[in-house]
Amino acid sequence: MKNLFLSLFACLALVFFTSGVKTAMAQTTPSNPDGGFEDYPLGEQDSSYTFDGWTLLQGAPDSTIFLIVDDSVHSGSHSLMVGLLSVDATSKDWDVQVVNEPIKVDTIAATYVYSVWAKADPPGAVVNFTVGVPVTYNERYRMGSAVVTDSWRRYSSTFNTVKGDTSLRAPIHFGLPANSAYAPVAFWIDDLTIAKVPVDTIAPDAPVLASPNDGAVGQNPKITLTWNTNSRPCVFHVQVATNQTFSTPQLVFNDSTVIDTTIQLSLATNTQYYWRVQAYDTKGRSSYSAAISFTTGVTGVKSLGGLPASYALSQNFPNPFNPSTTIRYSVPKNSYVRVAIYDLLGREVTSLVNGVQHASEYSVQWNPSGLSSGIYFCRIQAASMDGSGNFTSVKKLVYMK
Repeated sequence: MKNLFLSLFACLALVFFTSGVKTAMAQTTPSNPDGGFEDYPLGEQDSSYTFDGWTLLQGAPDSTIFLIVDDSVHSGSHSLMVGLLSVDATSKDWDVQVVNEPIKVDTIAATYVYSVWAKADPPGAVVNFTVGVPVTYNERYRMGSAVVTDSWRRYSSTFNTVKGDTSLRAPIHFGLPANSAYAPVAFWIDDLTIAKVPVDTIAPDAPVLASPNDGAVGQNPKITLTWNTNSRPCVFHVQVATNQTFSTPQLVFNDSTVIDTTIQLSLATNTQYYWRVQAYDTKGRSSYSAAISFTTGVTGVKSLGGLPASYALSQNFPNPFNPSTTIRYSVPKNSYVRVAIYDLLGREVTSLVNGVQHASEYSVQWNPSGLSSGIYFCRIQAASMDGSGNFTSVKKLVYMK
């Protein structure tokens, strides 16, 4: 195959370099809207041919050949070969394009399936498969840097149009800088189709997580998770884990029977969690939502009211203590507050408060069960939300069993 490919390129290069720039431009109405090449004559394509439904853009002069061939096809009797004799490592992906256009679509938003068959010699070269709007070139779909193998393979996915779209164009980009390592390289393209998906066969959209926000800290362990969906009524699969892979045993909640868009859970304190939601019904399953994280705080943090004049950390009471003690502190303005406990070696034992708090007097309980008797330190760090000041203070705590 490789020797045949090189011989073919040698012959084509001779023809190409002696004949100059050759580009075939699409007509306004495709005569071959199914994306195949059965209606086109074999051989090199240039402007003297009527090549309805396609635009061929070759980039730099004498760098690209477009051929209708019959020796390697996916279906039917013809396919299009795009030969890159050379690729500049600084080239743009749109320098060499094969564009199927115009593609008529409904003016209402809908879901379509993009499908095209391709192969390459040598394998490993890459292309960008895209769908966009004429004139503005706003993209509706992109499969970027798709690796093309040396056997026919289907490249396919769904995409959504936008209300008001009347037609689309489907460029395939070959002039990627990464292909400079493969040139000369030949691509074969066949059977490009864009078909509307009937509504009753579409799986639900992936939910969008609403609350808590991604990265939220100091959350109540008795937490309410909320998400939104634009889909029809469906059932939800909710997963909560202490890792990002949602694998066991870190998967702490896994319920595929949730029928509402909110759920309340009781989780551990001072723990970072990740969560995601999937929707499903009789038509199929959506992809999971993008996973986001939140961190729980501790129970027992109370706002005592009042409007303190300054930041302060009071001595804990009782002290010494067993089994628990109360720590009071003052926040004079909306601030990001962190209260943590450290041992004699300066190692953090636990975080009691970690998040934004409003101006108030606060108290928090600490129960060091499981820790050894000894001296510990409580440290508060506060930074006002308006940037007007920071505060740090430390108190010594004595735990006696």
